[in-house]
Amino acid sequence: MSDDIEATFLYYQNGQGLPLHLDNDATYEYNLLICLDKMQDLNNTDAGSATYFYLGEGAVKAAILQPGYGVWFHSGYTPHGRIPLKTESEISLLSVGMKVA
Repeated sequence: MSDDIEATFLYYQNGQGLPLHLDNDATYEYNLLICLDKMQDLNNTDAGSATYFYLGEGAVKAAILQPGYGVWFHSGYTPHGRIPLKTESEISLLSVGMKVA
């Protein structure tokens, strides 16, 4: 892979999440987040863990990804994070960070 692209495997389970943050522009500015696998308790009617994006002026958008789906966003500019997963839940993601040349 070139120095302008970096892929990271992410795995979250039972209660793990990620606080709202910005990615460091020096590392990568854009991100393609792809859901690889998702498991949740069948008795849990909740939609599951979501990646949240703060769009400004109080607007928040939730992306509840299913396996095979992804979201492309400006990770150095758009605050984003993940709410903690419920008990007996897991999600595997591939994060592909890209620099602007």
